[in-house]
Amino acid sequence: MSVSHDICVRCKGALKTPYICEKCGKTFHQSCVKDYIKSKQETHCCKKKFGYLLKKSQSTDVDTQETAFRNSKSRLTSLRSASSQPEFFSPVSPTFVQSPTSDSVFTPSTPREINTVMTESPQKSTQESLPEGWPGMTTDEKLTTVMKSLVSLTIAVAEIPEIKAQSTSLSTKFDILTDSLNKLQVENVKTRDELAKLNDKLVTNANNTSQIETKLVTLTEQLNTKTQTLSDEILLLKSVAMINPDVSDLLPSSHPTSELVISGIPESVSLHLSPEDITTEIFNKLFISDLKSDILCVREIKKKTKPNDDTNNQRSKNDRPLLHSYMLKLKSSQIRDFIIEKKENRKCFL
Repeated sequence: MSVSHDICVRCKGALKTPYICEKCGKTFHQSCVKDYIKSKQETHCCKKKFGYLLKKSQSTDVDTQETAFRNSKSRLTSLRSASSQPEFFSPVSPTFVQSPTSDSVFTPSTPREINTVMTESPQKSTQESLPEGWPGMTTDEKLTTVMKSLVSLTIAVAEIPEIKAQSTSLSTKFDILTDSLNKLQVENVKTRDELAKLNDKLVTNANNTSQIETKLVTLTEQLNTKTQTLSDEILLLKSVAMINPDVSDLLPSSHPTSELVISGIPESVSLHLSPEDITTEIFNKLFISDLKSDILCVREIKKKTKPNDDTNNQRSKNDRPLLHSYMLKLKSSQIRDFIIEKKENRKCFL
């Protein structure tokens, strides 16, 4: 690679005498590499390579400041020695001629004025800002202390641009984070509103579901009641059809059943005897008491009453004797047929 093609990484300018870092391959001017490695960590390859330049620059600044302080010290010493001579306070007029009308600001002070300025005590604020033990220090120690303070101040001033750049970067990042936080807050409000709407819908759906379940239970109960009533009426019709052959021809044919309906029981009997006792009495009258063990269950058939019956029909029904019916569930249809046959042979037994 030719020298003309070498480019400084920091200023992008051409290089004649490049400073090259062998590890990362970056090239710099001497002044650029100093500025580049100031903000880098001690472990950075470029700072390890060219750190001596930074130290050399700092030591040069210190030497320059020491020289300046030495020159100031020499001039101060000379001025003090001159002021101690008797002729320094002589009232001899100066050799130069001053114009009577001259208003120059460069008019020299008298020796007495110079001595007064030199012996004037410092201000209280200046004394308070001096380091501890300042009055007891020698001149060299004072100069060294001031020199160190200036070196520290120089280093701090050199770091100010980098600190400003970092502060600007942090401020930009803070603004970006603030914008992101504001957007998240807006999204959070929208999410809360949507969640509240979903909660309202959930409550409404729960109420509707509860109402549907209640209606379903009511309809199920009504259906069971109507089914049982219809089953009882069918059994009653079948029982009548088997006793009366003329009616049986009008009913559709069905499968044999093991259920038997006992009807026409007066209310006076049903009030004093249970359904089981009534069944036992009937079986005794038919001389089939040994078949009581073949009865699975006995229950009364409740007659369905219509709520829209008028008063006259209700009174006419009250004039009639109230009869009850019972349904017997037997072990088999053959036992049922046998009981019906016994009933036909004995027309009246109550």
